[in-house]
Amino acid sequence: METRTCREDDCGRPFLARGWCNAHYKRWWRNSKMEFDAPVRVIGPSEPAVNGTRRCNVCGNVKPFDQFDRMGNSEQRRPQCKPCRGDLRRLEQYGISGARYRQMFNKQQGLCAACHHPETGLTSLGRPRLLSVDHDHACCPGKKSCGKCIRGLLCRRCNVTLGWVEDTPDLLLNLVDYLKEVGTNE
Repeated sequence: METRTCREDDCGRPFLARGWCNAHYKRWWRNSKMEFDAPVRVIGPSEPAVNGTRRCNVCGNVKPFDQFDRMGNSEQRRPQCKPCRGDLRRLEQYGISGARYRQMFNKQQGLCAACHHPETGLTSLGRPRLLSVDHDHACCPGKKSCGKCIRGLLCRRCNVTLGWVEDTPDLLLNLVDYLKEVGTNE
């Protein structure tokens, strides 16, 4: 019996539907209305750890085992390295590739587009957070974006503040007027 493989170049995995393997089909189904900056290149199943290293199934680089997140509470590790996993998440949620995120980050010189300060928040592991992707909720309500309405990268404080004021400039101006009226401790 002949095994048909994914129609994505150099994938080699068995196809599931519409000619794609499970991973490529899910990507197409979730993002069928999005235009991609760059294709996600999934090399194939990840190789098991050898001498404390593993090959990422997205970028293909061999990295130390601790560069792969755990799957739930088990000792099993994800097949994508941490940077590639972040790129895949950003593509799924915001419709932008890791390359576009890094281009925006470099254009903003690693600073928040609103307050022009670096991100000061830390992850649960004590590492600096990445800047948040800000998109126009009038175009895409909710947490997902089409990728065309991305406005910039914000620090967590500015991103949360915009969320609380629901992108309403009048409310922000009223708050500025209030602070001018009562004075500040500066």
